[in-house]
Amino acid sequence: MPESKDLELPHATAQALIWRLAAELARRYPDRLWVHPEGGEMTGIYDNVSVLDVSEGARLVTTFNARGSAQALGSEVRRWTDAYAADADRASWLEEVARVGGLPPRHGRLPRSSPATLVARYVATFLALQVGSRDDWFATSPARHDDGGLSIAGMAEWQRSHPEAAPYVVCLAMNGDEAALALSIHGDVWRSDGAHVNLSDLHVGGRPVTELVLRTASDLVP
Repeated sequence: MPESKDLELPHATAQALIWRLAAELARRYPDRLWVHPEGGEMTGIYDNVSVLDVSEGARLVTTFNARGSAQALGSEVRRWTDAYAADADRASWLEEVARVGGLPPRHGRLPRSSPATLVARYVATFLALQVGSRDDWFATSPARHDDGGLSIAGMAEWQRSHPEAAPYVVCLAMNGDEAALALSIHGDVWRSDGAHVNLSDLHVGGRPVTELVLRTASDLVP
């Protein structure tokens, strides 16, 4: 079998594909997993998306790197690009990553999404909608911004009242710009114009997450 090679993709495209995989993994363990972007203060690794088990003190389950690798803990490595091969069984690929990452096997239908899962699905959908558009959007940690992302109204107050959860925020920003959206592990969505909603209040089970993106950020998608 030929050796897997890194897949050369534009960063925005790779990031969207990574978030899709991470969100699918999170959907399988909605009360345990949080998807954290670009390492930041959590791992110190740039360009990675990390999946953390918050039921075990933010234990690292796996990371996805935009250059084509997914490092599951243990001795085995899975390249995320393999999950998108023409003959790939993505569900089996995710099950193997979960196993190597120390998660228990699960069976049956996907469980109801938690607020944290809705955030991962929202970010994955938002980034997918941006692929090929004029602007390059990125999911980042607030720590990647000079002001810690606190320029978004409402977010600073939330961080003060939830100091233990402050790292569990994802920002969406165009390259080189301040964050336009911030989302918390509790399902909050803050906009830079001051608007605030909670995804759990808006989401209807079985409905596509694209509807959530359009209801909260239609002016930001092409």
